[in-house]
Amino acid sequence: MKPFLGKRYSRIGSTHSYIQGDRAKAIEAIITEILPKANKVTVPCLCGKNNSKDILLAEIDRWGLSAATVLCTHCGLIRINPRWDDATYDLIYREYFWPLQIGSFDISYDRFILSVKRAQPFVDYLKAQMDLKGKNILEIGCSYAAGLYSLKNTGAQLTGYDYDERILSVGKKYTGLNLKKGGIQEALNEGNQFDIIILRHVLEHFLDPVKELEKIKLLLKDQGFLFIEVPGIFNLQEINYDPLMYFNAFHIFSFALGNLIRLLNIASFELIYGDEKIFSLWKKRDGYPPIDWEDRILVDKIKKYIYRLETNHRKRQNYLKRRLLTKVLEIKKKLNGSS
Repeated sequence: MKPFLGKRYSRIGSTHSYIQGDRAKAIEAIITEILPKANKVTVPCLCGKNNSKDILLAEIDRWGLSAATVLCTHCGLIRINPRWDDATYDLIYREYFWPLQIGSFDISYDRFILSVKRAQPFVDYLKAQMDLKGKNILEIGCSYAAGLYSLKNTGAQLTGYDYDERILSVGKKYTGLNLKKGGIQEALNEGNQFDIIILRHVLEHFLDPVKELEKIKLLLKDQGFLFIEVPGIFNLQEINYDPLMYFNAFHIFSFALGNLIRLLNIASFELIYGDEKIFSLWKKRDGYPPIDWEDRILVDKIKKYIYRLETNHRKRQNYLKRRLLTKVLEIKKKLNGSS
């Protein structure tokens, strides 16, 4: 099966100019030290339909790693299938994901402040929705806690969890917040419940999102709120975006708002607000009827959208090549005229 978007989506090892330094070293370590020992796991679509009808979108990801990204033709959910086994992901997250994602093992204070600024839209949204004073807030996958730090002056009690002790030490240094090693299970083991739970660019990394969301329900107070931010498929810039950059071996599932709603409904969460960015706010709700995932309109919409992105990218690349060629010819002409 050939990738729907064309042959460059099967060119193993294709990279972008930003892959250099510590990021390039992390990719090399993943390829040479970890992946030769990795096992592959079949990932059924959350809608439960036959995998044989999936559309292959890409065989590589943004890092140049071998990863098959497919689109379910029944519901429009995008996923990695097959994926690496749990142990492989666990090892990469603990050892190499920080420099892969951030670009460096060293996080300067300027880089930290940049992350704080990037978190501001989510902070503004939470402040607009509710009074945070006195609220007990938990962020899972907090990294070095730039997002939590942005909430520091709200009067809320802030707790963050992440698996990488190195990046937590950076966060403690810059924020002074209560940051702990671990994730959802470790938070459950503490026995506390929270008014607000934050998942910023975390849900797409869950290997079993239904199972993890069921645990989160236990962490959330009955009248609490769950904030989820994920990279929505319809939030890509059509004019200047390379769609290869969207595909990521560490994003097990990728969402449009429609299929994110279906997933959260399965886990008994009700949408309060959501957009295609995706910013979304949820509350617990019991007693949802069985969910019908079928959405052929969404499938067709996603296919047309990403194909349009790829077509625009090719046109832009051809235009840049023509401009470069024109400049080269102009330089050659001037050199020949002066000789």
